[in-house]
Parts: sequence; C-alpha cells; structure tokens
Amino acid sequence: MQLWLYATPVMYTAAVVPSRWRPLFGLNPMAGLVDGFRAAVLGTTPLWPLVGTSAVVAVLVLVAGVVFFRQVERRFVDVV
Repeated sequence: MQLWLYATPVMYTAAVVPSRWRPLFGLNPMAGLVDGFRAAVLGTTPLWPLVGTSAVVAVLVLVAGVVFFRQVERRFVDVV
C-alpha cells in the first residue's frame, strides 16, 4: 500500500518526476486522475500526456477485466 502512495502523486506534484520517467509513471491509472484533480482545484494546467497515458491504461484494464469476467462468469457461484 505504501508503494502506491509513492507511485501516485498524492504528496507531491507530478511535475517533480523526471520527464524520462513520466511514461512509466503514467502506467498508474490514478496518477493522471490525481494530477488532474489537483490541477482543477488549484487552477493550474495538468500534465496532459500523463493524464492521457493514465486514461488509456485505465480503459485497457477495464476492457481486460470485462473480457476476463465474461470468460469466468459461468463458473461463478452466488450462494446466499
């Protein structure tokens, strides 16, 4: 859990991450979301490449989750 705290720009801005590491940093879907939220609250401009990379990764994870769920859906048991 602490690793995700450092991998997501909660306690620092994404601008302090060196530009060569930002594409890797953008693989965390929450990084772009937190940076965009901070920019909206503070009235600054977000790092659009970071937001875009995070959005693409989030969509890919969503699609992969839907595909996986469709494959294993028949084996799920809902016992109440």
